[in-house]
Amino acid sequence: MNKIIAAFLIFPSVFFANTNTAIHSNLLFEENVGQVSCKNINAESLIHPIDGKALLYENSAIRFILKGSLLTYYFSDRGYSIVQKDNLGNLNRTDFYFENDVRIQPIGEVLQNSASNYYLASGHFIAKRYSKIVYQDIVGGITLEFAVKGDAIEKTIISNTAYLFRTNLFHSVGSIVTEGEAGNQLRYSSAAGFFNETLSASKVNVQMSISTISWLTYLGGTNSEDIFGITLAADSGVVVTGRTGSIDYPTTVGSMQDSLSLSYDAVITRFDKNGICLWSTYYGGTNFDGAYQVVTIGSSFVICGMTSSTDLPMLAPTQVGNNGSYDAFLLMLDWNGQLVRSTYYGGSGGDQGICLAKGPGNEIVLGGSATSTDLPFASSGFQATMAGQIDAFLAVFDNSLNVIWSTYYGGSNSEDIHSLCITPQQEIAFLGATQSFDFPITANAWQMGLLNQPDNYLVKFGMDGSRHYATFFGGTNMEDANGITADAVGNLYCTGFTFSVDFPTLGTIFQPNLQGQSDIYVSKFDVNGQLVWSTFVGGAGQDVGYGIHVLGKYIFICGQTESPTFPVSANAIQSAYAMNGDGFVIKMDTTGQMITGTFMGGNGGDGLLALTVDADTNVIACGSTYSTDLPVLNPFQLINATNGDGYVVKFGMAEELLSTSIQTINNNVSVFPNPTNDYIFVSTEGRRITSIEIVDVSGRTVLLDHSNTDLIRIDCKQLVKGVYFIKITEPNLGVQICRFVRN
Repeated sequence: MNKIIAAFLIFPSVFFANTNTAIHSNLLFEENVGQVSCKNINAESLIHPIDGKALLYENSAIRFILKGSLLTYYFSDRGYSIVQKDNLGNLNRTDFYFENDVRIQPIGEVLQNSASNYYLASGHFIAKRYSKIVYQDIVGGITLEFAVKGDAIEKTIISNTAYLFRTNLFHSVGSIVTEGEAGNQLRYSSAAGFFNETLSASKVNVQMSISTISWLTYLGGTNSEDIFGITLAADSGVVVTGRTGSIDYPTTVGSMQDSLSLSYDAVITRFDKNGICLWSTYYGGTNFDGAYQVVTIGSSFVICGMTSSTDLPMLAPTQVGNNGSYDAFLLMLDWNGQLVRSTYYGGSGGDQGICLAKGPGNEIVLGGSATSTDLPFASSGFQATMAGQIDAFLAVFDNSLNVIWSTYYGGSNSEDIHSLCITPQQEIAFLGATQSFDFPITANAWQMGLLNQPDNYLVKFGMDGSRHYATFFGGTNMEDANGITADAVGNLYCTGFTFSVDFPTLGTIFQPNLQGQSDIYVSKFDVNGQLVWSTFVGGAGQDVGYGIHVLGKYIFICGQTESPTFPVSANAIQSAYAMNGDGFVIKMDTTGQMITGTFMGGNGGDGLLALTVDADTNVIACGSTYSTDLPVLNPFQLINATNGDGYVVKFGMAEELLSTSIQTINNNVSVFPNPTNDYIFVSTEGRRITSIEIVDVSGRTVLLDHSNTDLIRIDCKQLVKGVYFIKITEPNLGVQICRFVRN
């Protein structure tokens, strides 16, 4: 009979932010000659002894230690422990001990030339070091091996049974255990992070991930600031933009403008990937100025905003002066923060540039609002004249800030553009709010009429200025749209907030009902503008979604919540609401299911207004804060200089998908319907079920059933709406787990 070999590769450098030293390639399994005792490991304290005692070691000596700066393994006759340490010094221990109190002494293999000398009270001892340790014949012929492979630890299980991955080899204590995406994947979550283990009949990789803050900094002076926009730079750093009234906003030597002109100025600050400020500058004149968004174009950064100043610093402008009460502006800075070119854009009324994006040919696409009836170049656009009190406008510029085309867009009341993006089909998708019953929509609109004032709208244009579609989307109360992004095939994802209990929901979704006074919504539209799915996300208070970003099969949303019950993860960086409104970041998949989420706030009011995500799934978000106790780490600015500073935070969010769409799992076990409103059925096609256990996302058992049958009906009506895990135990096959949603 062929042996089944299952291997796990564990990469600490993947899951510890800000370090590559948790495990080193020269680190080995060291024999314990007394340098570590059961008493010592218990007293490492804050490792959270389980039930007040060290379960794994109370009657069993520690045989080997593998120690890194942030990750330590302890091996005994009863199993092994992993002690995780995050960047803040928090520790958590997870014990994996053999079922049925099996005792197997691990044996060192592949002896190394290096050794450690210890001078203890009882004498001088030499600890041998190995690159591999083995637990032989644990149960049923199963052997467990641990080996150092370069910068990784490989855990290999060798068995003669084809049901290896359903054998109860270990029992874990100290982490919440939930089911991963597949039936052969488990997630272990603790206060210091989580890791996934995937087991199969061949070698598979396992990534252990930890969500910790890489850096968090205040950003501001002794007046007030708002940080509205963020973009990822080519070096994986970020540039943030906003406005300030502070004369002492932190600027750098040699910056484009190192002092406040008067009133409020725009500010632009660049950080590298480690949170080190590379440059920081004001930009403004003698009146009110503010920068809203920023995009990266090659080695330059383009910023948009609004100004009532007539003396903004201009270089090679295509519109020399401010034509109205306030105008939009575009500003291009080089890699070092120096002025490349800038221009006003506007007519004789009040116009502001709210959002922008980079076109497929490095064009600059600007969106905003206008009260000017003489907006430059709009007379040749799709909508040549202003239709209402305030209209949205769209303008496309070349890389020299020359206008290619522009257009009004709106009805007889008011609207503006809050966010726009460029699709892979080289189209411009934009959204905002409208109060116009005659807002121009197309015949293929998903929602034909305005249901209340204001409602959301979604419009798509070609890069040539032609309209492709336009639709309302909203309910019978008030809503607004703040963010839009496109995935690799052109689906659109939108977020904002709604007060409507009948806001359109569709599909297998996370939250079908409004929970508070206002909730966030997240909606997906296909390439033709038809709604694919739409869900509420929120708690019992008021919640607002601002920024949204898509990376692969995941969506990231930031905003502000006043809900202590806002849905975040048990192992989140900040799992508890602070007060007075907190920032938040959530991660969903592109099917509308929640993956993870965290609060990000302190003792004042906080809100995250924009975010971006790098290639390593690090979220970098920015916003405004009135808190004095944010968990700053590696900060550029240590304290909140006054009431109302900006803040910027970077943290990992690499948690993987936990699918809720599983209907049939291993061995023809079926769970249906999923999601459910009342009952859920579990069928094993003739095989007897020993027990059914339902646990919530915190790991708490909420239902236990010991029916002895192959079909069980479970009454879920008493369960609070949300996500649950169902553990199904069968004789000889062990436990199988899947996830379901109670609507």
